[in-house]
Order: sequence, then C-alpha cells, then structure tokens
Amino acid sequence: MAGYRSITHGLRNYIERWYLTFKNRTKCFYNNFPIKDPNRALERISKFMHLYAYWYNRMRPHERFHNATPFSLS
Repeated sequence: MAGYRSITHGLRNYIERWYLTFKNRTKCFYNNFPIKDPNRALERISKFMHLYAYWYNRMRPHERFHNATPFSLS
C-alpha cells in the first residue's frame, strides 16, 4: 500500500484557498459559461481565469493584510 501523507500549510494551502474561492465565485454559472461561439470558448474561459486571478491577487481585500490588498502595502 502506498503511503499517504497529509500536506498542510505552505504553498498548497494558498492554492487550495484560491481554488475554493474560485469555485464559490463561479457557481453562478452552473458549470456553464454563456458562450455563443464554440470556437472562441477556450479563449473566453482563459480571459476570465486571468481576470479572476488578477482580481484575487491584486484587487481583493485579504484578511491576512487587515482587509488591504497586497499591492496597497507595497
């Protein structure tokens, strides 16, 4: 039997937190992006993901920074 090791804290914790927030924000789409042109679907989803990551990392207030954005601290 392969060993199972629980990983807590560190980089994985940040990624899991980001993904949880992302899932909660996209529930309004019901796993369906309203895209009329299927040829542009991946492009539109990619743009959405990049915009969401920008918002999450640069504009969203973080509790860890007492509701300031990371870039307002620099």
